[in-house]
Amino acid sequence: MDFFIDLAILGVMIIGMTAFLGVIVQAIVRPFVSQKGEVSVIRNLEIKKGWKKVGGKQQS
Repeated sequence: MDFFIDLAILGVMIIGMTAFLGVIVQAIVRPFVSQKGEVSVIRNLEIKKGWKKVGGKQQS
């Protein structure tokens, strides 16, 4: 029975670490790449400016 409890605790820890890992890494890395990241997002939005939306309900 102890094996299954340990396995469940390990599973919860792995899932929790994966859930928060993105947030933690983003907080650490953001100060170093903030300018490049913003330029990339702006350039991406400029490229997509005239595109039609695909899928889902079309709003007029």
